[in-house]
Amino acid sequence: MPSMIALCGLGLAAVAVAAPRINITEINVKPAEVARGESFTLRVSAESDGVEIGSFRLRTPYETEAIPPGFAEEAGRAVYQDDAGAIRDNGPVDLEPADGEIAIEVSTENLPIGVNYLVVFAHNRPAPGPHILDYRNLRLDVSEDTVSIRAMDRGVTEETGGIEFMLPDSRVEAGEPLVCGAKLTGEGSLALRLRPPYTWGEDEVLPGFVYYPEEKTAYVEDDAEHLIADGGPNDLDPADRSLRLEVPTDGWGPGVHVLTLEAPVSEGRHPYGRAGGIYRDFAIKVPGPNDHLDVVVEPSSLFGEGTHFGSLVSLGNGRVVTDSHVSEDAGRTWRELPGALPRPSLLRDGSLLAMAYRALPVEGQKGVYAGFRHASMDGGETVEGPSESQVLVPKARAALGHGPHVGPLFGRSIVELENGDLVAGMYGWFDGDVEPDRYRKGGTMRRAYTCISQDRGETWEYLSTVAYEPFLGNEGYSELVIRGLPNGEILALVRTGGNSNPGWQDNPLMTSRSADGGRTWSPVERTGVEGCWPDLCVMDDGTLACTTGRPGAFIMFSADNGRTWTDHTPLNGERYSGYTAVCEVAPGELLVGYGARARLDPETGERRDSLRLCRVRVGERPVAAEGGGDSAVASVRIVGLLPNPRGVDTGHEVVMLKNLGQVELSLEGWRLRDRAGHAYALSGSIDAGAALRIAMGTFVMPLNNDGDEISLFDGAARSWTR
Repeated sequence: MPSMIALCGLGLAAVAVAAPRINITEINVKPAEVARGESFTLRVSAESDGVEIGSFRLRTPYETEAIPPGFAEEAGRAVYQDDAGAIRDNGPVDLEPADGEIAIEVSTENLPIGVNYLVVFAHNRPAPGPHILDYRNLRLDVSEDTVSIRAMDRGVTEETGGIEFMLPDSRVEAGEPLVCGAKLTGEGSLALRLRPPYTWGEDEVLPGFVYYPEEKTAYVEDDAEHLIADGGPNDLDPADRSLRLEVPTDGWGPGVHVLTLEAPVSEGRHPYGRAGGIYRDFAIKVPGPNDHLDVVVEPSSLFGEGTHFGSLVSLGNGRVVTDSHVSEDAGRTWRELPGALPRPSLLRDGSLLAMAYRALPVEGQKGVYAGFRHASMDGGETVEGPSESQVLVPKARAALGHGPHVGPLFGRSIVELENGDLVAGMYGWFDGDVEPDRYRKGGTMRRAYTCISQDRGETWEYLSTVAYEPFLGNEGYSELVIRGLPNGEILALVRTGGNSNPGWQDNPLMTSRSADGGRTWSPVERTGVEGCWPDLCVMDDGTLACTTGRPGAFIMFSADNGRTWTDHTPLNGERYSGYTAVCEVAPGELLVGYGARARLDPETGERRDSLRLCRVRVGERPVAAEGGGDSAVASVRIVGLLPNPRGVDTGHEVVMLKNLGQVELSLEGWRLRDRAGHAYALSGSIDAGAALRIAMGTFVMPLNNDGDEISLFDGAARSWTR
């Protein structure tokens, strides 16, 4: 399946700079089985774009004392030797004269019985600068007499070791124990580690975990090795070769927590791309006091290969478009688009507009860049582009982020204003942006900003900065999504970094809002979560659904236009799953995409990079009526506002409520609250199916004449917003 991120062609006026890449295009092993101690021939072909292939490299992914002939020990690993661990194309050990391809003889002598692995790299070394590479793993099954060899697919690793894990339920009430463990079904002894998959800051440590500041992580443990031993003080299972943990969750905050249960493997033989232990990542939800939704996440299905999901756009009537595919049945089946639509946005006339990620500098013109525009006027049946557009950002500059960038970067979203102008969320670096980041040496903090187009994306001009200061996270402000809200505002959610990098642990997902079409933005505010590549969907009833993650992937909801978030619900527990997308395909039915690196296939035991889709069904959780029994439910909602009546406001401003439930409901203890925090106490009751008109008879909670946001709180402080 094609990549979800399209690489666009360059216009003639642009400097031809693209993301450098190296791809291993073919790997071949002959013969596939040899007598133990004999050699096989390994052939590897590779191609590159924007960088030269400097050398190839073959080594064990782990430390080993078994050094076959032709290999040497280097940092504890067995490394195939040509020139200082490198295999040069047409060098002394290369048997293949063609450029871009090597053929070498690999000995199996000294390999221990069992499963062994080698990894082959094609990379740009010995050149300095960013390390550009591709790799493939080889699996070697060694018996007393023979060795069978096979090349593993791109992005695939494997689980070995004979361990059966027991993972906790995905929902744990605060104070209830988190129950997990494992059984040993193979040879050896059993021990476990329970820890976060990435790093934690000291203020993120969950009660019951022991924090190690130098490692920036924490463990539930028996000893200084961070292990939980079979039969140790934390093991509640008296049986040998079986371990059961019950971790108290008292004091755990509400939300989604992602953890890793790991069984270290003493022999340490594993493919490249996976740690030396056998592990299971998992996510649990601790409900919050303001959760009020019934959220059901259905099992996921495979969409394609990859780790970064692009976008999902619902066009109605079951038609959904991604960067590369279109569905006519709400995402159940797919066919390829005739051309790429990188992160498309839906405009009011039904057309789709997409801008390629990178804008490239125009030679000799400071602040002028070439963008690449893609469009579809018929829901993806035909695709126009890429055509060159002009991007004018006078202060933009090249900088080092996750890789080298030469100019402005388009985010994932474009908002259409009432007058038809388009506002795009963007990020990058400006002249004078020199605050060092905490991600990598030589990098500087990123800036989130917007550009505006008055000609349907043919020309873009810098409009405003969404966020640059205060400096937050290990990266600054990037990967923003912007969406228009029902109240006319534009809401931005912005990434500031990620805990997969040990440089910094406070990487909050931030919000900012604009009330003037993106020209000015409010100071950033924390959402209470961390995450990368957030996506935002305004649902049919006005509820906001946000997907993000890393570690894991999760969804959360807002009933007050993004000021507070509730009902955080895990979608996937694999640590590298944060690049998500979400759209509403029917009222209350969301389609969510996410990428998962090294996702475990429970059928095969292999780990494979995959893009996944799942359906999330969302509804209001029924509110139990007093004295009504388990089957009696009621649900009261705000259904109308009159903030600016004719004449005198006092006594004529109105809030309308409706009881959607089946029984009468008492409103004692309920209250209304406006955007400014003024509260209005309710009393009396509301009949089943009835509407209630509440006239604001005092100035306790005056409504803003140009519109207001009113929240309704029940006696348990759950809220819904109009």
